[in-house]
Amino acid sequence: MAKKLLCLMVATICLSACQATRDVGWSGDNAVPFDFARSSCEADVGHMPSGPDRDAAFEECMASNGWTRP
Repeated sequence: MAKKLLCLMVATICLSACQATRDVGWSGDNAVPFDFARSSCEADVGHMPSGPDRDAAFEECMASNGWTRP
């Protein structure tokens, strides 16, 4: 019983971590490493106010590094 509870807790934590990141849903073939692209693009759009324009600029930057969302 304790083993099942531990597995459930670990699965819940892992799923929560996935939900909390911007990493979910990206795919890239022959792309620059994801962490480098993400931090570079976040720096590029960091001066912009939050909102759809910033999100679009971030996705455009990621695409220029070979990463797209399906």
